[in-house]
Amino acid sequence: MEELNLDGIKYESPITIAIKLKPLAERQIKKGHPWIFDQSIVKQNKEAKTGDLVIIFDQKKNQFLACGLYDADSPIRVKVLQFHEKARINDDWFKAKIQSAYDKRAILRNEDNNSYRLIYGEND
Repeated sequence: MEELNLDGIKYESPITIAIKLKPLAERQIKKGHPWIFDQSIVKQNKEAKTGDLVIIFDQKKNQFLACGLYDADSPIRVKVLQFHEKARINDDWFKAKIQSAYDKRAILRNEDNNSYRLIYGEND
């Protein structure tokens, strides 16, 4: 398990990859776009495998923008998990995200529904 310490926040992953993006992709991530396409990556510190944690840094100030999971087999190379604010991506982080999705749909549990999506991909 490799650990990247970024301003006091520890990220744990089998491997942690640092990347930088083309200007347009960087602007999209700053606005909350959940995907990074393979051709948008301009700098990467080492080879990555599917499932590795990726930390995205901005070009000018080298500051944290987001983090996500790498997919070596998809043109959507990174699916962003966390924007703007650093977070420890671990079991507690995932539990909090799942609880938040569950809480958002509380009203649906009180209505006459036969189904609803508990977790909605990048929206949750």
